[in-house]
Amino acid sequence: MAIPLGASLSDPRFVSVQILHVVSAFFLIMAMVRVALGVLLLLFSHSENISYLKLLSRCFHIPLRSLFMVHVEDMADGSASRFFFMHVMTALVVSYPLAHTIQRRKFALDFAFTTYVIYFFFCCLVGWRVTGGGFAWWLSVVSGFGITCGMTAVICRRRELQDIILASSPVTSRAVGGNGAYRARENVGNPAKTSVERSALLNSGQTDSVPTRAAWRNDLV
Repeated sequence: MAIPLGASLSDPRFVSVQILHVVSAFFLIMAMVRVALGVLLLLFSHSENISYLKLLSRCFHIPLRSLFMVHVEDMADGSASRFFFMHVMTALVVSYPLAHTIQRRKFALDFAFTTYVIYFFFCCLVGWRVTGGGFAWWLSVVSGFGITCGMTAVICRRRELQDIILASSPVTSRAVGGNGAYRARENVGNPAKTSVERSALLNSGQTDSVPTRAAWRNDLV
């Protein structure tokens, strides 16, 4: 659904569907990024003592807690650097579907803030705490929120500029074309109007724009 320029979101059902879509995309992308980071870690830290299939199975059996907490039961399943890069990459990827959903830059902060508030609520449920997960947790989450809000605003701004160009071009051409056609029809329908206007200009002394009879005779000679 296209949102006109300067319009406000007044339908609560439409806003609820948008929030559900954005939050679902956020968690889905975060899970995919978490798996991708696990695969990358597998490629760069392959151990000869453990088989490749066993390591690969560990990558795809990721604890759900690792999406919300920096450290989980097994220290190998979560770390501060991995948690940080998970949020940064998630913010970069989720900015496009978020911008495509809201379409307008003025909604970027509201929807990004709502998404991370819901994420914070789930983090409180998983970690049984209301203060987050420490400095590394807050640094990762705040960085992800800032990147999401900034990238979404940039993408929405480009969309708004395209809409402004597309909206202004047809109106301008119709206005210019319409005025020209109206004047042409007016002159054809009333040929005496131009001579009357020329006589009025001659009588008022404005001879710069309208040539006099003497000037016409000189041009003919």
